[in-house]
Amino acid sequence: IIKLWIEQGAGGTVSPARTIRWQPLPPGHQPIFATAVTPDGQYAACSRGNQIDVYHVPTGLLAARLVDPAVQSAHLDVIRSLAFDSKGELLASGGFREVKLWRRPKMSVKAQWPQEALPTAVAVSTDGLLAALGDEGGKVRIVEIATGSTKQTIAAHSAAVSGLAFSADGAAVFSASADKSLKAWNTANGAAVGAVVQAATPIHSLASVKNGEWLV
Repeated sequence: IIKLWIEQGAGGTVSPARTIRWQPLPPGHQPIFATAVTPDGQYAACSRGNQIDVYHVPTGLLAARLVDPAVQSAHLDVIRSLAFDSKGELLASGGFREVKLWRRPKMSVKAQWPQEALPTAVAVSTDGLLAALGDEGGKVRIVEIATGSTKQTIAAHSAAVSGLAFSADGAAVFSASADKSLKAWNTANGAAVGAVVQAATPIHSLASVKNGEWLV
């Protein structure tokens, strides 16, 4: 039949390209069909359905989830292959009829501030405008990141500063210390804000949670 068709001129019409109408994957469909590890062994990538999760191997913590803004996931379909390049800077991912390349962002120094005493704690405000630096002498220095200028130097504690955290609006910075105290300071003028919290034992770290409503 094919021979006869060719002899008659192989006529006919070509069907238009098939349009694929993608549907979201079921939420529970997250098989890991592919994994890849950077040559230095620091990061591991795995596919979860059409998502890509990257983990920091030494800690086991999730470092990043790779998302293509055009599709709000890594691929439209299930990802079946992953591979890093020899430097661990590029990750190739393969899905249905497509391969994507993901470049690992490079870290660069934006600013640096010399310290007279050994730094023991650091924090950055939510808006990224201010940095707070604590040292082993108990001082807290508030720095404007864009210019590098020191806004305030506060003799905050009688022992090393062990933790710093900004309020949600950046108007105050909280400092904890090995001297067992937790204090708050106005970032605009360096004045003390509110009452001093005195703990029973030295405070070793400080964190702000619930959008700045709680201190831990």
